[in-house]
Amino acid sequence: MRRRLVASTLLVALAGLLVLGTPLAFLSVRYSQANARDDLQAEANRIATSLAADPTTDPDELARRAGEDRGVTLDGPSGRIEAGRPYSDGVIEVSAPVGADGLLTLWEPSSNWTGAATVQLGLLAVLGLIGLLASTALGWRFAVRIGAATDELGSVARRLGAGDFSARAGRSGIAEIDDIAEALDHSAERIGELVARERRFSADASHQLRTPLTALSLRLEELRHLTDPDEVRAEADAGLAQVDRLMATVEELLAHARTGQTGAARDVDLADLVRTHLARWRPLFAPRDVRLRIEASTGPRHMVRASPGAVSQAIDVLLDNALRHGAGRVDLEVRSRGDHATVRVTDEGPGVDPSVGPRLFERGVTTDGTGIGLALAQDLLAADGGRIELVRAKPATFELWLPGSVEA
Repeated sequence: MRRRLVASTLLVALAGLLVLGTPLAFLSVRYSQANARDDLQAEANRIATSLAADPTTDPDELARRAGEDRGVTLDGPSGRIEAGRPYSDGVIEVSAPVGADGLLTLWEPSSNWTGAATVQLGLLAVLGLIGLLASTALGWRFAVRIGAATDELGSVARRLGAGDFSARAGRSGIAEIDDIAEALDHSAERIGELVARERRFSADASHQLRTPLTALSLRLEELRHLTDPDEVRAEADAGLAQVDRLMATVEELLAHARTGQTGAARDVDLADLVRTHLARWRPLFAPRDVRLRIEASTGPRHMVRASPGAVSQAIDVLLDNALRHGAGRVDLEVRSRGDHATVRVTDEGPGVDPSVGPRLFERGVTTDGTGIGLALAQDLLAADGGRIELVRAKPATFELWLPGSVEA
């Protein structure tokens, strides 16, 4: 590409030189010729004036007055006098009147002015060559600059194609290429965000669907051993409800990955929501002693303003942690505290490593899990102004905090 740019620059410069240099050379030749004729005419007028004041018929004197390498004729009443260089082809000649009856004709070889024209043409040729060399140098410099900028764009594009969405193109100072680099950087940023969202959705979905799929598997296992039609129907209905829950979970996580929210916020009875989730989780907690304690079974004190999907996912995360990492009895407590309500989950397991506690809600930070659940729950609740806190490391006690409903 560099060679093509240099060749193009050289061709443009050469075309410009031909377009401008040809008429300039022609004008230079014509100027030299006209200048030589004007000088010869001035000399003829000077000789004619001197002859009018001091006439002579001596050819040698006339040749002396005409000058070296020139020819002259003087026509007058007494005839013609010729002196100096003989007349021939390839000369320029001029005439001047001498007195009232005389005529002086003066000539000189054309080489006297063609030499000056040749010098001027040579100077033009040298200047043209310098211009071509300068154009070539500037073209090469510009080609190197463009080549380096396009090479960098190509390198960034290849890195993006390989999945490195952190690649960014530098700026070359060339407006058109910088516009392309800016568009490429913007595209890389957008694609990186989309890929990161899809990856996060895949990780979140695999984490959140793992336990519901286990519960569904257990129900299907129970269904295989049932013979009573009513019991089979009940278990089938429970399985279908579990499938609906799985579908809702996928939709909520996908919405969160795309928009940062799982749905519109509305008034939610936190106590009823916890009871519903506990009923779904009881088959998995069957071997364990689970106790739910709620301050009041009904009433506005447990109403919160949040997205049901976000709260449901966060409760699932806390119950899943208690199931997988806890031990012994699991206590759930719903409380109303002023302008907010909380769900506290406590188990009798080994607790949380104190060194990990401060960073427990960062994605990827974990003691023996995936490092996704608590970070996901924190993100989901943050959209509704809520949060999850580690109240106590041992025994592990987590508290889900949500703002109260305006009506409450």
